Amino acid sequence: MINRSPGYKPNEVWWKDQILQIIGAPVLLKRLQMPDIFRALAIQPGMNVLDFGCGSGYMTYQMAYLGANAFGIDIIKMDNYFIPENLREKLTFIRYSGERTPFKEKFFDVILLSEVITTIPEPQKFIAEIQRIIKTNDRLIIVQPLDRRGIREDYENNSAFIRFMRMIRPIPVDYNDYITRIQTIFGNAIHSLPPEEYYYKLLNEYGFQIDKKNFSPSGPVIKLYERIQFFSLCFGLPTYGIHYFILYPIFKILDAWYHDQYGTWCIFITSLKKGGSNQSS
Repeated sequence: MINRSPGYKPNEVWWKDQILQIIGAPVLLKRLQMPDIFRALAIQPGMNVLDFGCGSGYMTYQMAYLGANAFGIDIIKMDNYFIPENLREKLTFIRYSGERTPFKEKFFDVILLSEVITTIPEPQKFIAEIQRIIKTNDRLIIVQPLDRRGIREDYENNSAFIRFMRMIRPIPVDYNDYITRIQTIFGNAIHSLPPEEYYYKLLNEYGFQIDKKNFSPSGPVIKLYERIQFFSLCFGLPTYGIHYFILYPIFKILDAWYHDQYGTWCIFITSLKKGGSNQSS
């Protein structure tokens, strides 16, 4: 019997399903972050858990495997997501666009927002809706990059990497130009990387407090990842995709080796303050 890898997404075709069980979620960065994200989620069987902006649903499936009543919601079409018999009472995907979700008030024990906030033109309305559907004193987990420090320092120091890239290819004029380009590629409405203070202010406005924060993956790993992305951007190659996943074994080893060196991708563990929201829903 094959041991199911994290983020495994079932397939109706038997042989494909066997391969997918071995591979799991074939998304390099998310796969590196998954252990830390799921520690922050602290899912218990029977919890109502929401993966807001679920995309391909790898995180949502993993939530269901852990015994949660897992909901994935996104603006993309998800009609072809295969849900096997053993998960049909535990896993629901909903296509949604608009300011108000179809859930009743105080329904969710835990909500995950992974790289979602910067994709939304009016995040204030979005956080207000999160405040409506999350249970009092339960957890909202937010995953966002705060900086691309490796590339920023490369530009600031005119590193050998930047000098080499300039010799062989036109590159973004400066760090801000690079960030604008990469944010646009990833479909972000905000074409910058908001600092940590932005999230404190946004969350505080709607009654949330940041209880803890972690950084994943490690600094050296994310720096290497950023440079590969930068190279791909400059050569017109895809800056994300399943082909990046072939690097997972190497990155996993490096991440374990450098685990004590902070990166710039932050996992915010937040909760509603006692007394609830500062804004009306």
